[in-house]
Amino acid sequence: MCDSTFSSEFPATYTGIDIANAGRYASMRILREKMEKYNREHSSGPPPLEWVNRYPDGKQTSYPCDMSNPNLKCYEGTIRIANKQECLSKSKYISDASTVKQYLNFLKWLPPLNNINDPYKYSFDTSKSDKGDCYYGNWWFKDRCLNSFTDDGDPAYGQIKGKLKYDEDVGRCLITREYCQATGQAAYEPPPGGDESTPGGTCELNGGQKALDFFLGQTAARGSALSYYGYSCPGKK
Repeated sequence: MCDSTFSSEFPATYTGIDIANAGRYASMRILREKMEKYNREHSSGPPPLEWVNRYPDGKQTSYPCDMSNPNLKCYEGTIRIANKQECLSKSKYISDASTVKQYLNFLKWLPPLNNINDPYKYSFDTSKSDKGDCYYGNWWFKDRCLNSFTDDGDPAYGQIKGKLKYDEDVGRCLITREYCQATGQAAYEPPPGGDESTPGGTCELNGGQKALDFFLGQTAARGSALSYYGYSCPGKK
């Protein structure tokens, strides 16, 4: 019911757009203040969270806000996880995940990519250990890697399960000497600089064909690439 009190509190000059803009201003300010409080409460190391402006220069907003007024806090952006420790502390891999919510509990901290424009030739720049981003991990890919891309109905399941190694640091599935032996391949060729105990090499088939291309091929590359390109942590634009 409209009465004089209601009309005086909400004069006709306030439109729906005005109310929406006020709500946007308030929600952004609350979000920023919560982030700052969280960082103060976890100040023993690098700030675990950081603010990412919607507009790169941070000097504009999609709602009207007088940035020349020091009493106004004209924020617009989102929060991102800023370091590896914070990312992994919030991650939980659930081997029998059955819901999307459980999938999204699995987070990965991945270093910057080289060859970013070609996902089939990319490599991780692990020299920059303090740089990277927190992403939703590719839960399905990790699960399949730990099961050596087989199911319990496969005759070879018991023989090769667990013989591939999932690299927690960069989210890749690596071939091992034990996998080559379990699948009856001719020999294991370790990665450059490694020995036979080092994961990440290839199985050499009869005739010199590499099992990396024969068996895993782009499946592994796509799985890892999707976890990097396709998903981001809450707040990551």
